[in-house]
Amino acid sequence: MQSRFKLGAAASASALVLSLLVAACGGGGDDSTPDSAAPPSASSSSAAASSAAASSAAASSDAASSDATSSAAALVSWLPTYTTLSSVVASDPATNASVNFNASTLATIGGYEFSSPTAGHLRLYKDSAGTSYAVNFNGDSVASLGAAGTTITIPSSFRYVAFPSVAAGSQVAVSYSYANSASCDATCTVPRVALVDAAGNVLASDLVYSASTVTQMTATATSTGKVYVVFSRNFTGTGTAGGGLRIWSLEK
Repeated sequence: MQSRFKLGAAASASALVLSLLVAACGGGGDDSTPDSAAPPSASSSSAAASSAAASSAAASSDAASSDATSSAAALVSWLPTYTTLSSVVASDPATNASVNFNASTLATIGGYEFSSPTAGHLRLYKDSAGTSYAVNFNGDSVASLGAAGTTITIPSSFRYVAFPSVAAGSQVAVSYSYANSASCDATCTVPRVALVDAAGNVLASDLVYSASTVTQMTATATSTGKVYVVFSRNFTGTGTAGGGLRIWSLEK
């Protein structure tokens, strides 16, 4: 009996040792790490941590860059309406018609500046559907305009719409169409609408051909200060004998 007990105890001890050896070798196979993989050394753990930190930093940098890009691109639009401009016009225009701005208008509305030295220099126009308005330049702001990079003389008093204060490096935009019964044809070769800073530097310009096409022009301010939207008939080509500019929206 004693001998049998000793044999049983020995067998139990052997089984226990074998079980401990299997556990030490990781024989369970339930871990996501392959059984054959060696545990990471201190240097590889550090490298993995560094790699993770670098990835995290890169992701943060990318996110910040993306946010900055989105922020830079996210211009906020302002749309003219009779409600917002009722202090400077006498009445709401009929459809497909305009109402003059009051004489000697120099007003800041919605964060934008409007100058109409004489009644009718600026007008409020309502489209044929009766749903959209535009600020109409009823004639020239300046005698002539050039391409971006050129300079003009800013008159002391003239019709314009302006961004009153733009920080250097900031973008502004204007959406517009030509206001005339005849579109300017291919013989129109001189810019007629421009974004111009307070020093007279033309930041961006366009030929503005057609009354039926709304175009957006964007410019970046090179110095802090006012940026004007100006129009010139320039009288170069068919369709320039009259007409003006319709501003459908301003963005900053």
